[in-house]
Formats: sequence, C-alpha cells, structure tokens
Amino acid sequence: MAMMKVTLLGLLGLSAQLAMSENATASSNTSAATVLSEGSLKVRSLPSVVTILHLSDTHSLHRSTGNLPDAVTRQDIFIHSGDVAKVGNDGELGDFNHWLGTIKHKYKHMFIIAGNHDYWDTNWRLNRGWVSEAEASNPNYFQSKITNAKVLNHEMAEVMGLKIWGAGWHARRGDSRSGNNYGDLPAGIDILVTHDAPFGIFDMTGGGHWGSTHALLDAIYRAKPKVHLFGHIHEQRGHWDRSGASFTGGVEYRPSPHTGQVFRPNGPPAQNYPVEVESNNAMANQPAVDHSWTGIWAPQHIVGRPRLITAKREGEAWHFTSSVP
Repeated sequence: MAMMKVTLLGLLGLSAQLAMSENATASSNTSAATVLSEGSLKVRSLPSVVTILHLSDTHSLHRSTGNLPDAVTRQDIFIHSGDVAKVGNDGELGDFNHWLGTIKHKYKHMFIIAGNHDYWDTNWRLNRGWVSEAEASNPNYFQSKITNAKVLNHEMAEVMGLKIWGAGWHARRGDSRSGNNYGDLPAGIDILVTHDAPFGIFDMTGGGHWGSTHALLDAIYRAKPKVHLFGHIHEQRGHWDRSGASFTGGVEYRPSPHTGQVFRPNGPPAQNYPVEVESNNAMANQPAVDHSWTGIWAPQHIVGRPRLITAKREGEAWHFTSSVP
C-alpha cells in the first residue's frame, strides 16, 4: 500500500509539472491531445496550423513596411531572407536590429539570413584591411550584429514541428553569386531560406537570368523542401503555389503603379518541381527598372507587402499555401 501511495504521488507530481509546462508553451491552435492510459495525464501534440511571415529586401526601409503585428491575426514565425540594409554598415544594421526588438514580442520565433547588400560595407573594409578575412568569414559575424533574431548560416532550426534551413550571402562574393554551392542542404526540411534564386525561377531581369544558380535548383530537386523563401531579384517579386499537378501565381512586380502590367511574366516551374510554395518577396522597388518604364526617377521605397505562409498539418505531413495579408 505504501508503494502504491508513492507511485500515485509521483504520477500526480509529474502530471502537475507537465500541465504547467503545457500552459506555458502550448499553441492556441493544436491537433488533438494524446491521453495516457494510466490516470488523466494529457500531453498536447504539435500545432496543426503554423503561420510564417516572409519579408525580404527591405533595404533599411523596414520602418515603412507598415504595422506588421497587425497584418494578420496570428503570426508564429518571422523570416527575413536578406538585404535588410542598403550598404550594411553598423548604423544600418543597428537600426534594423533595434526595430526587430520592438516587434519580437509578437512572434514566437524570428530568423534572418544575410543578403549581398548586407556585406557591402564589410567588403569595403576588407579591401582596406580594416577587417580581417577570418573575422568576416566567421559564422557568427552577422549574428553579432543582429541580436534580436536567429541568423541561419548553413544550419537548421526545428521549431513548432517545422524544419527550417537557411544560408545567406558570403563576404567577397559581389552581387550576382552568393558563394553557396548548397551541397550541404539536407533532405527532409520543410522551409528553405536563401537570398538568391534557383535558375529559371523568378530570375529574369533586363539582362536575362541574373542572381540565380543551377546549384540551388539542383539542390532543391535533390532535397525536396516544401517551401522556398528568397528575394534579391526585385523586379521578379512573386509567388508560385502548387495546386494539384500545376502551379498558380506568377510575377507581381509592376514597374508603373498606374498600370496592371507586371515585369516580364514567366511560366511556372516544371510539374516535378518539389516545392509547394515558392516566394520571392523582395519588397523594395527597383528604381532603374521603374525609370525605364515611366521615365521618372524616384527614391527606393517599399512596394510589396509581407507574404503570409500558412502551414497545415495533415496526418504526419505539412502542407503549405501563401497569401498577401
């Protein structure tokens, strides 16, 4: 009898501890709870719906992106896929980091990668010997400047049941190639975050394909992520969502706000392209492109909204759709 009392007390203590942990961390939208056969102990499973807000290429214009916390009713994960700055000096990066600190309480997780503009100042100082190659290539270099979000540097974060892998730009790589060969992209991830594009997808400029790589395209076919988030090619901002065996969406960027004409509409990915949502969400305009259409030079400004990616769990698998809130 004494042994049974101890066992029951132990179960009650464990139940209380788990209940406290559940109340502190559980999402408001979850799949059915699992009930253990011994006693009334309940363990909540993974969320059944997760929302991701995707931003890219804000170029120090982050304070004019609008009231992001009010953009949708619930945002679980914030992801910025690079070019947070114009030239990437400490003042710009510090202001962006401060802004992140003012909104981070609205998100459960925040992830960032570096874009090519985020290394312009670093490359300038590298060329003058004011920063060493070892410092600039250190995996923690960009993270030391962005303290209010997790910087993904060829690494995976697993949160809320989702596997997110990101790789940003490298110093000394200029503006057309990131320096990544993506051979380390693991299979089985849900969300891939890069700054550059896969070759042939949202990469058409006035000079043809630019800012994209065959290596990234090959890696996506190999690793089969369900979502790919990027930016970089402003005039190709747009999305593709898989609908059955085909894709819906396309280029959204309009060089002239007075017409409905988009810049260089192109076809969807091949039917066997494994991604469910492809989002190029470079949010700032491309002044040179706009000038070529309108004859007017205007300062760079925000023209796109954040994109909302919704993940829904069906059985053991996640499925994704996108929208603009």
